[in-house]
Amino acid sequence: MMKILVADDDPQFLKALKITLHSQGYDIVTARDGVECITVAVKEHPDLFVLDLGMRGWTAWG
Repeated sequence: MMKILVADDDPQFLKALKITLHSQGYDIVTARDGVECITVAVKEHPDLFVLDLGMRGWTAWG
């Protein structure tokens, strides 16, 4: 099963995307900011990332 990391600081969007992708058979892990995203990525080794680059914690881009 493909594991997808979804990172977004909007909790409603995060929940909706998680439900939608899970219903299509994907294993979903989530993060609410850039720091948590990196932590989850290192721990979970996702196959695909869906990122909100405008969220807090992305100092490299902001």
